[in-house]
Parts: sequence; structure tokens; C-alpha cells
Amino acid sequence: MRINQKEIELILSLYPIAKIRHVELQEVIVRTQSAELKAGIMEKDDFYLKVIKTVDKWAGYLTQEELILIDYRYFRGYNYQSIADETNYSNHSSVLKIIRKIIKK
Repeated sequence: MRINQKEIELILSLYPIAKIRHVELQEVIVRTQSAELKAGIMEKDDFYLKVIKTVDKWAGYLTQEELILIDYRYFRGYNYQSIADETNYSNHSSVLKIIRKIIKK
């Protein structure tokens, strides 16, 4: 089953949060003594790891320029005009079209 554009955008937006939560949960796992609690924490961490691995895999198919646009939009939360200003695109519309094309890859 193919993932739709909205799902891809949600997963990309979750990526920075997943990276932070993964590190936090790994620290908790190290400090936790109870095997039962560790199992529950590891189950939560598995979700974040899947997000991280999925986005890392997707990133392997993108050019450096495409990665920069994805980083600004989904990892840093820039709007399209701010991305255009940072990357010297003529306007927000150009950035929007390119990002849509990237998501469809």
C-alpha cells in the first residue's frame, strides 16, 4: 500500500520529535531496573525508531538540494516564503511546487 502525501508530510514533521524522544527513552531504559517497565518503554521507542528509519531511508533517495528543502519545511517548520528567502528561490510558489514534487517521489 502506498502512503499518501498527507501521511508523508506527517511522518516528516514527526521526525525531529522522534529523534529527541528516542534519545530520551534510551536514557530511561538504561536507568530502569524493572524488566516489565523496560519492555513498555522499548515498545514506545520502537515507534520512534520506525519513524527515524523510514525518514532516513527516504532521505537516501533525495538530492542534497531536496534534503535542504525538506529540512527547512518539515524539520525546522519554515513557511514556504521563508524557505524561498533562505534558498534564493524566486518566490514561495516555486518552493511549494518543488516540495510537492519531492513528496511524490
